Amino acid sequence: MKIKPLRDAKHGPPARRYRHFAMTWGGIVGGCLISASLAMAAETATRPPQAQQALERGFQMAQQSQWPLAIRYFRQAQSAMPTDGAILFNLALAHNKASGHELVAMAWYQAFLALEPDAKTAPQIHKRITDIEVAAEIQIQRLLTTAHQAAGQITNSAEAAPAFDRIARAEAESGDLAAAERTVAKVGNAARSAWALAQIAAAYAHAGNLDRALSQAGAIKAVAAKSWALADISAAIAKRGDFARAVKTTEGIGLGFEKAWAVSRVAALQARAGDIAGARALIEGIANDKPGPRAIVLAALARKQSKTDLPWAADSAKSLLAEAVTAAGSIVNVGERAGVFSQIARAYAELGDTANAEEILTRMADGPNLYLGRHAVAKAEGAFAKAAAYYWSALAAKGEGNAQINDIENLLRLVQGQAPAQVAISLAQAAEERARFLRELRTVP
Repeated sequence: MKIKPLRDAKHGPPARRYRHFAMTWGGIVGGCLISASLAMAAETATRPPQAQQALERGFQMAQQSQWPLAIRYFRQAQSAMPTDGAILFNLALAHNKASGHELVAMAWYQAFLALEPDAKTAPQIHKRITDIEVAAEIQIQRLLTTAHQAAGQITNSAEAAPAFDRIARAEAESGDLAAAERTVAKVGNAARSAWALAQIAAAYAHAGNLDRALSQAGAIKAVAAKSWALADISAAIAKRGDFARAVKTTEGIGLGFEKAWAVSRVAALQARAGDIAGARALIEGIANDKPGPRAIVLAALARKQSKTDLPWAADSAKSLLAEAVTAAGSIVNVGERAGVFSQIARAYAELGDTANAEEILTRMADGPNLYLGRHAVAKAEGAFAKAAAYYWSALAAKGEGNAQINDIENLLRLVQGQAPAQVAISLAQAAEERARFLRELRTVP
Protein backbone atom coordinates (compact mmCIF):
# COMPACT_ATOMS: atom_id res chain seq x y z
CA MET A 1 0.00 0.00 0.00
CA LYS A 2 1.43 3.34 -1.00
CA ILE A 3 0.53 6.59 0.72
CA LYS A 4 0.67 9.64 -1.45
CA PRO A 5 2.37 12.76 -0.04
CA LEU A 6 0.25 15.66 1.15
CA ARG A 7 0.59 18.47 -1.36
CA ASP A 8 -0.85 21.57 0.21
CA ALA A 9 -1.84 23.23 3.45
CA LYS A 10 -5.36 21.85 3.54
CA HIS A 11 -4.62 19.70 6.58
CA GLY A 12 -1.85 21.79 8.13
CA PRO A 13 -1.48 25.03 10.08
CA PRO A 14 -2.39 28.29 8.31
CA ALA A 15 0.16 29.69 5.85
CA ARG A 16 2.25 26.52 5.91
CA ARG A 17 2.55 24.32 2.83
CA TYR A 18 4.53 21.12 3.00
CA ARG A 19 4.70 17.65 1.63
CA HIS A 20 5.57 14.37 3.29
CA PHE A 21 7.66 11.45 2.21
CA ALA A 22 5.95 8.80 0.16
CA MET A 23 6.01 5.53 2.04
CA THR A 24 5.17 1.91 1.49
CA TRP A 25 3.75 -0.35 4.20
CA GLY A 26 4.50 -4.02 4.52
CA GLY A 27 5.38 -6.80 6.92
CA ILE A 28 4.75 -6.92 10.64
CA VAL A 29 7.05 -3.98 11.25
CA GLY A 30 5.50 -1.98 8.41
CA GLY A 31 8.68 -0.37 7.15
CA CYS A 32 8.64 2.99 5.44
CA LEU A 33 10.50 3.62 2.23
CA ILE A 34 11.79 7.10 1.53
CA SER A 35 11.14 8.08 -2.06
CA ALA A 36 14.08 8.97 -4.30
CA SER A 37 12.65 12.41 -4.79
CA LEU A 38 12.36 13.89 -1.31
CA ALA A 39 9.25 15.98 -0.77
CA MET A 40 10.71 18.94 1.08
CA ALA A 41 8.72 21.81 2.50
CA ALA A 42 7.46 24.11 -0.22
CA GLU A 43 7.83 27.10 2.03
CA THR A 44 10.72 27.04 4.48
CA ALA A 45 10.39 30.62 5.66
CA THR A 46 7.77 29.56 8.21
CA ARG A 47 10.36 27.53 10.12
CA PRO A 48 13.30 28.87 12.12
CA PRO A 49 16.62 28.22 10.31
CA GLN A 50 17.76 25.68 12.90
CA ALA A 51 14.55 23.67 12.48
CA GLN A 52 14.76 23.72 8.68
CA GLN A 53 18.44 22.75 8.71
CA ALA A 54 17.79 19.87 11.09
CA LEU A 55 14.86 18.70 8.96
CA GLU A 56 16.96 18.75 5.79
CA ARG A 57 19.77 16.87 7.51
CA GLY A 58 17.22 14.31 8.66
CA PHE A 59 16.10 13.86 5.05
CA GLN A 60 19.71 13.31 4.00
CA MET A 61 20.22 10.66 6.67
CA ALA A 62 16.96 8.97 5.74
CA GLN A 63 18.09 8.75 2.12
CA GLN A 64 21.06 6.73 3.35
CA SER A 65 18.83 4.59 5.63
CA GLN A 66 20.72 5.95 8.64
CA TRP A 67 17.66 5.82 10.84
CA PRO A 68 19.20 6.64 14.25
CA LEU A 69 20.78 9.75 12.74
CA ALA A 70 17.59 10.65 10.89
CA ILE A 71 15.71 10.38 14.20
CA ARG A 72 18.27 12.62 15.90
CA TYR A 73 17.89 15.40 13.33
CA PHE A 74 14.12 15.12 13.00
CA ARG A 75 13.95 15.30 16.80
CA GLN A 76 16.06 18.48 16.79
CA ALA A 77 13.64 19.97 14.29
CA GLN A 78 10.68 18.86 16.40
CA SER A 79 12.15 20.45 19.53
CA ALA A 80 12.27 23.78 17.69
CA MET A 81 8.82 23.32 16.05
CA PRO A 82 6.86 20.92 18.29
CA THR A 83 3.55 21.30 16.43
CA ASP A 84 4.86 21.16 12.86
CA GLY A 85 2.90 18.36 11.18
CA ALA A 86 5.54 17.60 8.56
CA ILE A 87 8.23 17.18 11.19
CA LEU A 88 6.05 14.97 13.39
CA PHE A 89 5.09 12.78 10.45
CA ASN A 90 8.66 12.23 9.32
CA LEU A 91 9.85 11.66 12.88
CA ALA A 92 7.22 8.95 13.20
CA LEU A 93 8.31 7.44 9.88
CA ALA A 94 11.96 7.32 10.94
CA HIS A 95 11.09 5.59 14.23
CA ASN A 96 8.83 3.23 12.30
CA LYS A 97 11.78 2.21 10.13
CA ALA A 98 14.32 1.96 12.96
CA SER A 99 14.45 -1.53 14.40
CA GLY A 100 12.29 -1.97 17.49
CA HIS A 101 11.03 1.61 17.70
CA GLU A 102 7.45 0.86 16.67
CA LEU A 103 5.83 1.85 19.98
CA VAL A 104 7.61 5.20 19.94
CA ALA A 105 6.57 5.62 16.30
CA MET A 106 2.99 4.99 17.39
CA ALA A 107 3.13 7.94 19.80
CA TRP A 108 4.57 10.28 17.16
CA TYR A 109 1.91 9.13 14.68
CA GLN A 110 -0.75 10.01 17.26
CA ALA A 111 0.80 13.45 17.72
CA PHE A 112 0.59 14.00 13.97
CA LEU A 113 -3.03 12.79 13.81
CA ALA A 114 -3.99 15.11 16.68
CA LEU A 115 -3.00 18.04 14.47
CA GLU A 116 -4.18 16.59 11.16
CA PRO A 117 -7.03 14.14 11.82
CA ASP A 118 -8.34 14.52 8.24
CA ALA A 119 -5.01 14.01 6.49
CA LYS A 120 -5.21 11.78 3.42
CA THR A 121 -2.78 9.42 5.12
CA ALA A 122 -4.93 9.14 8.28
CA PRO A 123 -6.69 5.82 7.44
CA GLN A 124 -3.39 4.10 6.72
CA ILE A 125 -1.81 5.55 9.85
CA HIS A 126 -4.73 4.36 12.00
CA LYS A 127 -4.29 0.88 10.54
CA ARG A 128 -0.57 1.02 11.22
CA ILE A 129 -1.23 1.98 14.84
CA THR A 130 -3.55 -1.01 15.23
CA ASP A 131 -0.93 -3.28 13.67
CA ILE A 132 1.70 -1.95 16.09
CA GLU A 133 -0.56 -2.66 19.08
CA VAL A 134 -1.25 -6.22 17.95
CA ALA A 135 2.43 -6.89 17.26
CA ALA A 136 3.40 -5.40 20.64
CA GLU A 137 1.00 -7.68 22.54
CA ILE A 138 2.33 -10.71 20.68
CA GLN A 139 5.89 -9.61 21.44
CA ILE A 140 5.15 -9.13 25.15
CA GLN A 141 3.68 -12.63 25.32
CA ARG A 142 6.70 -13.99 23.45
CA LEU A 143 9.04 -12.35 25.96
CA LEU A 144 7.10 -13.76 28.91
CA THR A 145 6.97 -17.25 27.41
CA THR A 146 10.71 -17.23 26.82
CA ALA A 147 11.31 -15.84 30.32
CA HIS A 148 9.27 -18.68 31.83
CA GLN A 149 11.23 -21.21 29.81
CA ALA A 150 14.50 -19.76 31.09
CA ALA A 151 13.26 -19.65 34.70
CA GLY A 152 12.18 -23.28 34.43
CA GLN A 153 15.81 -24.23 33.78
CA ILE A 154 17.05 -22.74 37.05
CA THR A 155 17.80 -25.48 39.58
CA ASN A 156 18.79 -23.25 42.51
CA SER A 157 15.70 -21.93 44.33
CA ALA A 158 17.56 -18.84 45.53
CA GLU A 159 18.34 -17.91 41.92
CA ALA A 160 14.87 -18.82 40.69
CA ALA A 161 13.04 -16.59 43.18
CA PRO A 162 14.04 -13.19 41.72
CA ALA A 163 13.38 -14.48 38.20
CA PHE A 164 9.81 -15.56 39.01
CA ASP A 165 9.27 -12.36 40.98
CA ARG A 166 10.21 -10.27 37.94
CA ILE A 167 8.04 -12.38 35.60
CA ALA A 168 5.05 -12.00 37.92
CA ARG A 169 5.53 -8.23 37.92
CA ALA A 170 5.51 -8.19 34.13
CA GLU A 171 2.39 -10.35 33.98
CA ALA A 172 0.63 -8.02 36.40
CA GLU A 173 1.59 -4.99 34.32
CA SER A 174 0.28 -6.71 31.19
CA GLY A 175 -3.07 -7.24 32.93
CA ASP A 176 -2.88 -11.02 33.34
CA LEU A 177 -3.38 -11.09 37.10
CA ALA A 178 -4.27 -14.78 37.24
CA ALA A 179 -0.94 -15.65 35.60
CA ALA A 180 0.88 -13.24 37.90
CA GLU A 181 -0.55 -14.90 40.99
CA ARG A 182 0.37 -18.36 39.71
CA THR A 183 3.91 -17.19 39.03
CA VAL A 184 4.39 -15.40 42.34
CA ALA A 185 3.43 -18.61 44.12
CA LYS A 186 6.59 -20.14 42.62
CA VAL A 187 8.81 -17.63 44.39
CA GLY A 188 8.35 -19.54 47.64
CA ASN A 189 9.45 -16.69 49.89
CA ALA A 190 7.28 -13.77 51.01
CA ALA A 191 10.21 -11.40 51.32
CA ARG A 192 11.46 -12.17 47.81
CA SER A 193 7.99 -11.81 46.29
CA ALA A 194 7.29 -8.42 47.89
CA TRP A 195 7.56 -6.32 44.74
CA ALA A 196 5.56 -8.77 42.66
CA LEU A 197 2.80 -8.70 45.27
CA ALA A 198 2.94 -4.90 45.24
CA GLN A 199 2.58 -4.83 41.45
CA ILE A 200 -0.35 -7.24 41.60
CA ALA A 201 -2.04 -5.18 44.31
CA ALA A 202 -1.65 -1.98 42.28
CA ALA A 203 -3.02 -3.72 39.18
CA TYR A 204 -6.12 -4.80 41.08
CA ALA A 205 -6.59 -1.21 42.25
CA HIS A 206 -6.32 0.13 38.69
CA ALA A 207 -8.89 -2.47 37.62
CA GLY A 208 -11.31 -1.22 40.27
CA ASN A 209 -11.08 -4.20 42.64
CA LEU A 210 -10.06 -2.13 45.66
CA ASP A 211 -10.86 -4.72 48.34
CA ARG A 212 -8.68 -7.30 46.60
CA ALA A 213 -5.95 -4.70 46.17
CA LEU A 214 -5.92 -3.84 49.87
CA SER A 215 -5.94 -7.51 50.80
CA GLN A 216 -2.95 -8.15 48.56
CA ALA A 217 -1.09 -5.14 49.95
CA GLY A 218 -1.73 -6.31 53.49
CA ALA A 219 0.20 -9.51 52.78
CA ILE A 220 3.36 -7.64 51.80
CA LYS A 221 6.11 -7.76 54.41
CA ALA A 222 8.72 -5.42 52.95
CA VAL A 223 8.10 -1.81 53.96
CA ALA A 224 9.24 -0.22 50.70
CA ALA A 225 7.10 -2.48 48.48
CA LYS A 226 4.07 -2.19 50.74
CA SER A 227 4.39 1.60 50.86
CA TRP A 228 4.54 1.79 47.08
CA ALA A 229 1.46 -0.41 46.70
CA LEU A 230 -0.59 1.48 49.28
CA ALA A 231 0.35 4.80 47.66
CA ASP A 232 -1.00 3.58 44.31
CA ILE A 233 -4.11 2.11 45.92
CA SER A 234 -4.87 5.30 47.88
CA ALA A 235 -4.80 7.31 44.65
CA ALA A 236 -7.12 4.80 42.97
CA ILE A 237 -9.56 5.07 45.87
CA ALA A 238 -9.42 8.88 45.78
CA LYS A 239 -10.19 8.88 42.06
CA ARG A 240 -13.47 7.18 42.93
CA GLY A 241 -14.32 9.95 45.40
CA ASP A 242 -13.91 8.00 48.65
CA PHE A 243 -11.47 10.42 50.25
CA ALA A 244 -11.94 9.19 53.83
CA ARG A 245 -10.92 5.68 52.80
CA ALA A 246 -8.07 7.03 50.69
CA VAL A 247 -6.68 9.02 53.62
CA LYS A 248 -6.98 6.00 55.91
CA THR A 249 -5.06 3.94 53.35
CA THR A 250 -2.19 6.44 53.34
CA GLU A 251 -1.86 5.98 57.11
CA GLY A 252 -0.46 2.50 56.52
CA ILE A 253 2.42 3.80 54.37
CA GLY A 254 5.68 3.36 56.24
CA LEU A 255 8.06 5.41 54.09
CA GLY A 256 7.89 9.17 54.67
CA PHE A 257 8.62 10.20 51.10
CA GLU A 258 6.15 7.70 49.62
CA LYS A 259 3.52 8.78 52.14
CA ALA A 260 3.98 12.47 51.33
CA TRP A 261 3.43 11.84 47.64
CA ALA A 262 0.41 9.64 48.32
CA VAL A 263 -1.16 12.29 50.55
CA SER A 264 -0.46 14.95 47.92
CA ARG A 265 -2.21 12.92 45.22
CA VAL A 266 -5.24 12.36 47.44
CA ALA A 267 -5.32 16.04 48.47
CA ALA A 268 -5.03 17.22 44.86
CA LEU A 269 -7.95 15.03 43.83
CA GLN A 270 -9.88 16.24 46.85
CA ALA A 271 -9.27 19.86 45.88
CA ARG A 272 -10.41 19.22 42.31
CA ALA A 273 -13.59 17.62 43.69
CA GLY A 274 -14.31 20.86 45.57
CA ASP A 275 -13.35 19.85 49.10
CA ILE A 276 -10.99 22.76 49.70
CA ALA A 277 -11.08 22.43 53.48
CA GLY A 278 -10.22 18.72 53.31
CA ALA A 279 -7.31 19.35 50.95
CA ARG A 280 -5.98 22.17 53.12
CA ALA A 281 -6.12 19.89 56.16
CA LEU A 282 -4.13 17.22 54.35
CA ILE A 283 -1.42 19.60 53.19
CA GLU A 284 -0.70 20.46 56.81
CA GLY A 285 0.38 16.86 57.26
CA ILE A 286 3.03 17.13 54.54
CA ALA A 287 6.36 18.13 56.04
CA ASN A 288 8.15 21.24 54.81
CA ASP A 289 11.08 19.07 53.74
CA LYS A 290 8.81 17.50 51.09
CA PRO A 291 8.47 20.54 48.77
CA GLY A 292 7.33 18.53 45.73
CA PRO A 293 4.19 17.05 47.29
CA ARG A 294 3.33 20.38 48.95
CA ALA A 295 3.66 22.25 45.67
CA ILE A 296 1.38 19.76 43.89
CA VAL A 297 -1.42 20.35 46.40
CA LEU A 298 -0.92 24.13 46.35
CA ALA A 299 -1.24 24.10 42.55
CA ALA A 300 -4.40 21.96 42.76
CA LEU A 301 -5.93 24.35 45.31
CA ALA A 302 -5.08 27.30 43.08
CA ARG A 303 -6.70 25.62 40.07
CA LYS A 304 -9.90 25.01 42.00
CA GLN A 305 -10.05 28.51 43.42
CA SER A 306 -9.47 30.03 39.99
CA LYS A 307 -12.78 28.53 38.89
CA THR A 308 -14.88 30.23 41.58
CA ASP A 309 -16.66 33.59 41.22
CA LEU A 310 -15.60 34.92 44.60
CA PRO A 311 -13.97 38.37 44.32
CA TRP A 312 -10.88 37.34 46.26
CA ALA A 313 -10.44 33.99 44.49
CA ALA A 314 -7.95 35.18 41.86
CA ASP A 315 -5.69 36.84 44.41
CA SER A 316 -5.83 33.77 46.65
CA ALA A 317 -4.97 31.50 43.71
CA LYS A 318 -2.00 33.67 42.76
CA SER A 319 -0.78 33.62 46.33
CA LEU A 320 -0.99 29.82 46.44
CA LEU A 321 0.90 29.56 43.16
CA ALA A 322 3.64 31.91 44.35
CA GLU A 323 4.08 29.61 47.34
CA ALA A 324 4.09 26.57 45.02
CA VAL A 325 6.78 28.12 42.80
CA THR A 326 8.97 28.79 45.83
CA ALA A 327 8.53 25.22 47.04
CA ALA A 328 9.22 23.76 43.59
CA GLY A 329 12.38 25.82 43.25
CA SER A 330 13.89 24.00 46.23
CA ILE A 331 13.40 20.52 44.75
CA VAL A 332 16.78 18.94 44.12
CA ASN A 333 15.74 16.14 41.78
CA VAL A 334 15.55 17.54 38.24
CA GLY A 335 12.83 15.17 37.03
CA GLU A 336 10.68 15.73 40.10
CA ARG A 337 11.07 19.50 39.79
CA ALA A 338 10.04 19.42 36.12
CA GLY A 339 6.95 17.36 36.93
CA VAL A 340 5.87 19.81 39.61
CA PHE A 341 6.52 22.81 37.38
CA SER A 342 4.25 21.30 34.71
CA GLN A 343 1.40 21.25 37.25
CA ILE A 344 2.10 24.83 38.29
CA ALA A 345 2.10 25.95 34.64
CA ARG A 346 -1.27 24.27 34.20
CA ALA A 347 -2.68 26.14 37.21
CA TYR A 348 -1.42 29.49 35.89
CA ALA A 349 -2.98 28.74 32.49
CA GLU A 350 -6.35 27.90 34.04
CA LEU A 351 -6.14 31.14 36.01
CA GLY A 352 -5.74 32.95 32.69
CA ASP A 353 -2.18 34.01 33.48
CA THR A 354 -0.54 32.86 30.24
CA ALA A 355 2.58 34.93 30.82
CA ASN A 356 3.45 33.18 34.07
CA ALA A 357 2.50 29.79 32.61
CA GLU A 358 4.91 30.30 29.72
CA GLU A 359 7.61 31.60 32.06
CA ILE A 360 7.36 28.40 34.11
CA LEU A 361 7.75 26.32 30.97
CA THR A 362 10.99 28.12 30.10
CA ARG A 363 12.51 26.63 33.26
CA MET A 364 12.06 23.09 31.92
CA ALA A 365 14.35 21.17 29.60
CA ASP A 366 13.01 19.35 26.54
CA GLY A 367 11.41 16.10 27.61
CA PRO A 368 8.17 14.45 28.74
CA ASN A 369 7.40 16.90 31.55
CA LEU A 370 7.84 19.93 29.30
CA TYR A 371 5.33 18.48 26.84
CA LEU A 372 2.92 17.67 29.66
CA GLY A 373 3.22 21.29 30.78
CA ARG A 374 2.54 22.50 27.25
CA HIS A 375 -0.36 20.06 27.05
CA ALA A 376 -1.90 21.54 30.18
CA VAL A 377 -1.43 25.13 29.02
CA ALA A 378 -2.84 24.47 25.55
CA LYS A 379 -5.83 22.64 27.04
CA ALA A 380 -6.52 25.51 29.42
CA GLU A 381 -6.42 27.90 26.47
CA GLY A 382 -8.89 25.79 24.50
CA ALA A 383 -6.33 24.67 21.88
CA PHE A 384 -7.38 21.05 22.17
CA ALA A 385 -5.74 19.69 19.01
CA LYS A 386 -2.41 21.20 20.01
CA ALA A 387 -2.90 19.95 23.58
CA ALA A 388 -3.41 16.39 22.32
CA ALA A 389 -0.31 16.65 20.13
CA TYR A 390 1.72 17.69 23.17
CA TYR A 391 0.29 14.80 25.20
CA TRP A 392 1.39 12.25 22.61
CA SER A 393 4.74 14.00 22.24
CA ALA A 394 5.27 13.57 25.99
CA LEU A 395 4.68 9.84 25.69
CA ALA A 396 6.93 9.60 22.64
CA ALA A 397 9.74 11.46 24.44
CA LYS A 398 9.30 9.17 27.43
CA GLY A 399 9.57 6.10 25.20
CA GLU A 400 12.66 7.42 23.46
CA GLY A 401 14.46 7.52 26.79
CA ASN A 402 13.64 3.91 27.71
CA ALA A 403 16.04 1.42 26.15
CA GLN A 404 14.02 -1.56 27.40
CA ILE A 405 11.10 -0.88 25.06
CA ASN A 406 13.28 -0.51 21.96
CA ASP A 407 14.81 -3.18 19.75
CA ILE A 408 13.65 -6.38 21.42
CA GLU A 409 15.20 -8.45 18.64
CA ASN A 410 18.60 -7.12 19.68
CA LEU A 411 17.83 -7.93 23.31
CA LEU A 412 17.01 -11.51 22.35
CA ARG A 413 20.36 -11.76 20.61
CA LEU A 414 22.23 -10.27 23.58
CA VAL A 415 20.83 -12.76 26.10
CA GLN A 416 21.95 -15.74 24.02
CA GLY A 417 24.44 -17.74 26.06
CA GLN A 418 23.64 -15.99 29.36
CA ALA A 419 22.67 -17.85 32.52
CA PRO A 420 18.95 -18.76 32.65
CA ALA A 421 18.31 -16.49 35.65
CA GLN A 422 19.71 -13.47 33.85
CA VAL A 423 17.80 -14.31 30.68
CA ALA A 424 14.52 -14.59 32.57
CA ILE A 425 15.02 -11.32 34.44
CA SER A 426 16.15 -9.35 31.37
CA LEU A 427 13.25 -10.53 29.23
CA ALA A 428 10.69 -10.03 32.00
CA GLN A 429 11.92 -6.48 32.58
CA ALA A 430 11.55 -5.72 28.88
CA ALA A 431 8.05 -7.22 28.85
CA GLU A 432 7.05 -5.15 31.88
CA GLU A 433 8.32 -1.90 30.41
CA ARG A 434 6.65 -2.52 27.05
CA ALA A 435 3.37 -3.50 28.70
CA ARG A 436 3.40 -0.34 30.81
CA PHE A 437 4.17 1.85 27.81
CA LEU A 438 1.51 0.16 25.69
CA ARG A 439 -1.06 0.78 28.43
CA GLU A 440 -0.11 4.45 28.49
CA LEU A 441 -0.37 4.64 24.70
CA ARG A 442 -3.90 3.29 24.90
CA THR A 443 -4.94 6.03 27.32
CA VAL A 444 -7.04 8.72 25.65
CA PRO A 445 -5.74 12.22 26.59
